[in-house]
Amino acid sequence: MKWLAIALLLILEFAIIVVAVLARPVMVGELEFWLIVVWLLFLVFLNWSVSSYIFWKIRDSDKSTQFGILPSLNILVFLYSVASVSFLTFSWNSTNFGVLPNGHMIAQVIAAALTAVVVVFMLMAAKGAAIEIPDGVRPKEELAEKVKVLISTLPADKLELESELVKLRDCIQYSMPHTVRIKNVENYSLLYSQLDDLDCSKDNVSESIRDINKLLNLAKSC
Repeated sequence: MKWLAIALLLILEFAIIVVAVLARPVMVGELEFWLIVVWLLFLVFLNWSVSSYIFWKIRDSDKSTQFGILPSLNILVFLYSVASVSFLTFSWNSTNFGVLPNGHMIAQVIAAALTAVVVVFMLMAAKGAAIEIPDGVRPKEELAEKVKVLISTLPADKLELESELVKLRDCIQYSMPHTVRIKNVENYSLLYSQLDDLDCSKDNVSESIRDINKLLNLAKSC
């Protein structure tokens, strides 16, 4: 998906350059012409960056609040781009495609500054609402998922372990505090590692039950 996003950017950038050259071939040698083209390319890149942000930052365990502001951020950047292009077109036409006046530059700077301020405030709000997970702690949803896998893959002759595993799953899901409020990170990490090593296929069912109860006690201590 990342390569498709990059290909889309390259196509759009190439199309803008070709159309600009074909539309004003007599101005190809003018610096002002290429400055305007570069600005248009930048606006396209800006919109592309915001739209494709999720492809570069998302992770399976990542539930960043930054993703929640992406729709609003997309709309804001798009509206800014439309306003910038409108200013550019109006000023360029008013000067007969000559040097852009200072008024145009002032309008561009004001629009860019206002947009940047709003974006910064949005990012600050998202950062403030973000949930920071302590180092060495995995989301408890992963633990619950591990237990669910164990339940679904129990051997046919070990179904009596299901009720014990269900207790462990429910304790992790409903009784354990949120990951950011874990009281005992060491026990939590121990629970995570021992759950990986739990073997429900042992011949001795009583031993498996004891192992599950140990994990249950660890979960309650977190």
